Amino acid sequence: MMKSNWGNWIAFAYTAFVLLIIFMVYMTFGEKWDLVSENYYEQEIKYQEKIDQKSAALADQIKPQLSIDGKNLLVSIPFENDSVEKKISGQINFFRPSDASKDFTVDFNDEHISVALDRFSKGKYTAKVNWSIEGVDYYNEQVLIIP
Repeated sequence: MMKSNWGNWIAFAYTAFVLLIIFMVYMTFGEKWDLVSENYYEQEIKYQEKIDQKSAALADQIKPQLSIDGKNLLVSIPFENDSVEKKISGQINFFRPSDASKDFTVDFNDEHISVALDRFSKGKYTAKVNWSIEGVDYYNEQVLIIP
């Protein structure tokens, strides 16, 4: 029978550490990494437009309201509707930070939008709403948790 000494323990600890590192490197290669956007740098250059659109929404006090009603997500964009009919149009990008394959976009041309909840997976989304009213562009982002 072999007698234990400090040298054996050090060799064992070193070997266990190396095996742990090799295992962690192996697990990292299997991890899926999604980029936030494929054309990130182009969007970064245009980000000042988003800031201006956010400022316009704050100045006009227009904030989309998101609510879950039964099996639908309801999005309403409240704005002062004068006697003259105003045209509204835009799109909502539902961004899933953890999985880019679950992102989707909905176009709209009404101030009330309904999206079926079965299009979503449970978890966190960011609703990125771009809309235009009579030539003025607006933008808003809201975090949305799907139960």
